[in-house]
Amino acid sequence: MAALGDDDVLGRIELASFCDEQSWGGSATKLRREALLIDPDHPDARRALGFTRYEGPATKFRGRWLSDADLARVKELEKFATGDVGAAATSLDVFLREAEQKKRSLAREFPESNWTYAVGPGTMKRPFLVLIEHGRDADVDAYRKEYDELLTTLYDAFFDRYRDLFDMEEIESPAVVIIWDTVETYTRHIEKHPEGRYSPAAGGLRGYYQPWSQHLILWRGGGLRNVLLHEGADMLIHYAFAGRGFRPSSQSPWFQEGFAEFFGGNKVEVVGGKKTYVLGQRIPGRERELQMLQNFGKRLSVFDLVKLSSYEFENAKNATTDPTKTPEEIADAQFVVVNVYAQGWALIMYLNHADGGKYRPAFDAYFKAETQGGGHWETMGELLALEDEKDWEEFDKRFLTWVQTTLRKL
Repeated sequence: MAALGDDDVLGRIELASFCDEQSWGGSATKLRREALLIDPDHPDARRALGFTRYEGPATKFRGRWLSDADLARVKELEKFATGDVGAAATSLDVFLREAEQKKRSLAREFPESNWTYAVGPGTMKRPFLVLIEHGRDADVDAYRKEYDELLTTLYDAFFDRYRDLFDMEEIESPAVVIIWDTVETYTRHIEKHPEGRYSPAAGGLRGYYQPWSQHLILWRGGGLRNVLLHEGADMLIHYAFAGRGFRPSSQSPWFQEGFAEFFGGNKVEVVGGKKTYVLGQRIPGRERELQMLQNFGKRLSVFDLVKLSSYEFENAKNATTDPTKTPEEIADAQFVVVNVYAQGWALIMYLNHADGGKYRPAFDAYFKAETQGGGHWETMGELLALEDEKDWEEFDKRFLTWVQTTLRKL
């Protein structure tokens, strides 16, 4: 497994078959899930993991790989497609039925803790299924209302902006959000269950989206609101564009983290006595990081930023906590990570707000390319008419000037 290359789909499939022969089911499943992160439509991996390619009368699902739960839901919806409306369950019926199935599965996965499962009308914004761990003094209903407000804002802002632009369908399967009471209860769970492939709560991590399980995992503490909105944006992109050429592993680091920060930046407004969250706001902490990069001479140009690969970014993140690295190597890795988050966010802000929004059509076209696995620096150059090194340098100068002046006034 250690010898497999980052994009070696065939090697993972062959090794998974070998693991099956040795009755090493866990390793076989892990390898096939990794293969699907690289090639979401690989038929051997899909079938081995229990997916079925749908070719029935419900046209919007035709050609997609469906889990057993998804297939059962679509079979109900087929009745609409074939005109048998009287016998058909409503989409809400199907959603709630699938949510019940997921609740039973999650109860087996998290048996040690006391959870409230928030799902359904009047409880939680559809399509979210939110697990809220009970703390010693937790007001679970107050937490539920807060998470409902946040997820509603995130979902509505995302779909209002991109539904028509990308012909997106509403998310119909339950999207699982797991919120632990404290980092300590989360850590105790992952220590007991290493097979869950959870990320350790290290290096300032306060939550994350887990692409292979499609779960959003967080724990309460400072900054939960921003982390939920940031990681929730990653989750919505995955759910909304899965099956349309999207692969989480193929996203450009600056776009993935910058777009999530774009949604994570927020402020609270009270209108008519009702609290609302306004997304896409300035993030003073990221602005300070931008200035720090400039002061230390560590700011990547826009060209170097958008060329940075996922492989390079993951190596930099790993190096920040690698005890074998020198202090200088750790510092350089930290600068790379800060560039991706801070400059990625600033570049998304620039492309959406600069010069009266003149770059927004190009940004939307690039967004579409990213969700179809085509995000690349050359694609961005074509959309922004940056044909040579001089064009990129001029664009970088305009961007830097905007960051140092206009961004601070938004």
